[in-house]
Formats: sequence, structure tokens, C-alpha cells
Amino acid sequence: MFAPTSKSGNYVRHQVLHGHSGPIFSLLTTEDGRFLASGGSDGMRIWNLDLGEPVKVPRWSAFLAASTAVVWVKRDDSAFEMVISGTQSGRLVCWERKQNGHFEENFVANACDLVEVTGMAYDGPSNRLAVCLRSGVAAAYIVRPNGLTKIFAVDFGDHVVLKAAAFGKMYGDQKDIMVASLYSGDIFTLRGPHGEIVGEPWNIGTPIGDIAVDVHAGLICMDDPSSGLNLYRIDDRKRINSFPIEVTKKKRVRQIVFVENNVIAGTSDHGIVYLWDGRSAKIHDELKVSKGNWIQAVAACQQQGVGTIIAANSSNSDEPNPISVWRKHTKRPLGLGVTLCGVLVFVRVFCWSGGGGCFVLFRYPPLVILVLSMRFVQHLYHTGELASTVVG
Repeated sequence: MFAPTSKSGNYVRHQVLHGHSGPIFSLLTTEDGRFLASGGSDGMRIWNLDLGEPVKVPRWSAFLAASTAVVWVKRDDSAFEMVISGTQSGRLVCWERKQNGHFEENFVANACDLVEVTGMAYDGPSNRLAVCLRSGVAAAYIVRPNGLTKIFAVDFGDHVVLKAAAFGKMYGDQKDIMVASLYSGDIFTLRGPHGEIVGEPWNIGTPIGDIAVDVHAGLICMDDPSSGLNLYRIDDRKRINSFPIEVTKKKRVRQIVFVENNVIAGTSDHGIVYLWDGRSAKIHDELKVSKGNWIQAVAACQQQGVGTIIAANSSNSDEPNPISVWRKHTKRPLGLGVTLCGVLVFVRVFCWSGGGGCFVLFRYPPLVILVLSMRFVQHLYHTGELASTVVG
């Protein structure tokens, strides 16, 4: 089902995480890349990416319904992370990591309307949480140690279905909040303590399924469920590039993320995560996550200093949907240990008993066998398979 390396060889499948049943809608890692939060139809789960295993979390209550959006929160007055999930039933569920490494429930709060939370974003410096709802309400909160304090709520009306939220550029001492309308293609900018709507909405002329903002570069990337991704400058609202993604099934929103070095990742309905070069609009690479299944959620981080991309199956069924973790393929020196492994493979072939072994040595001189052995072990080493091969 999974290709072990990406199409251009830039990434290697590092691990596969199993635990979700049903579609996965949202993925997000902590800034240090240690923990992953995944939200799906069966609730939210937390994963330790260093160990490649799930973390103990509270039981997900049925009344919360699906986990539709997740954000990580790191407060200055706490040594441990919190994670907040927005749910299909309009709740905001907060878990906090404890000294033992497990997560425990901190609070459950109701959003302004008890309708689906469609998007969230968190800004660490101001400790603000932005939330948008399917009912057309956008709200901002201060995240307290044991709850939320509402700053404002703006109702755009029932005719507006908000789908994504992000923090934009600085204005004064705080960042603007940007919320996107799914069907009308409008982006609204909210500013200040009362959420004042700044100017006329920015209409891009297409539906918006998700937005990702690179504040430092002054860029915003938007998902058009019908055709692909579009990259704009925030200042002059000029479109820089478009990245087409074929729709082979019906239209569906995609999570998008800025990776690194101007690379943008977008998902698809046919099992592939596309990596685009933001400057040239050329495909940088392709990750074959599954065979023709929905891939709706994607995240990116630096894990142990290595660029990492995470993607999840989102097929509409109650069957298990795995999460695949891809790490950047870095060329490393072989080292003495790997060299010895290559020599051992050579010795194993050289000392192979039976006519077949004599035939190999007759057809291929020992030096050729040694080189091939070294290349084989080098491949295992660079693709991360050497440890499992030696141990297993």
C-alpha cells in the first residue's frame, strides 16, 4: 500500500501509526516535533513521534462527536503543553500533559454556538485562540490555565460557512485574525479587542477549503477544493502561483501546510501528498501515502532536526485509517558500523556453500560482490531500514 520512498527520493517513510478508526480530518505537531495530535471521526489522539507510539489520553466521550480541528497551546506559565480540539458538536476540549507524560482533561467549554467547529488557530505571544464555526461565527479567546475567556465573537450570518482561521500580520502589538468562507471565497480580517472587520472582504473567486499563512514571508496559501492550491502575497493580494491537484472523486477540502525552503504540501483524493516548489510552481516531490484513498490531513515539522511530513488516510469508513510519517532523506557518512555490515554481507555470500554460491563467484568476481554488498547496506542505512533489518 505504501511506497517506501517518495517519487523523487527526497523523503523516506519512517513509520506508520495505527489507532484511528474512521476518517482523519486534522493533524498538527508541537513546535519541537515531539508530539502529534490527530483529530478524526472517532475523536482526538496524541502520538509520541520520538517513540512512534500513542500517548495515554482521556477517553473520548460520544457526546463530543468527531474531532474536526486541533491546535497546540504552550503557555509561558506552564512547563507542559496543552492541546485543544474543536468538535462537531461545538465543544472545545482541552487536554494537558502531566509530569508522567500522560495527557489529562483540563476543561471542556462550549463554543458560541453548539455547531461544528470548522477551523482553529493559536497565537503564542498573545495567548489567543481563534475559532470559526459552521454557523458563520468567528470568535477569539484568551487561553487560561483552566478555561477560556472570550474576547469577541463576530456573526457573519447563516449564509456564510466559515472553514479556516489563521493569524496574519502584526497590527500594533497583536496579529490580525483571518477567517475564510468556504463557498463565497471571501477572507475576512478581524482586528483589535472587538474583532473589527477591516475593510472589504478579500474575494479570491473560488471556494476556500483551508488556508496556511507564512507571516515572515508575507504569503498565504489557499485550498480550492475544485482545482488545487493558490499562493498569494498578503500585502497586495496578488496571486503568485497556482498548484493544480486533480480531483478524481467529488470535491473535498484539503489541509495544506508550508513545509520548508518554500515547499508547500497539499493532499488529494487519490492517495498522494503533493509537494510544490512555491517559487517555480513545479512539483518538488510526491508521497504515495495510500492506494487511491482520500488523504485530507497533513502536517509538517522538524523532528530531531530532520524535516518531517505527516499524512493520514481519510476514507469514509469505520475501518482503521493509518497515519504515515515521512522523514527527509539525508545523506550520511556510512561509518565503521555500516561498513562492517557490508563486509559481513560479502563474507556471507563468499562463504555460501553449494553449487549456487560457486556459480555466483564464477560469474561475479569477489570485488564486484563486495561493492554490491556495500551498496545494498548503504540503501538500507539511508532509508532507515538497517536497524530493523539487523534487529529483526
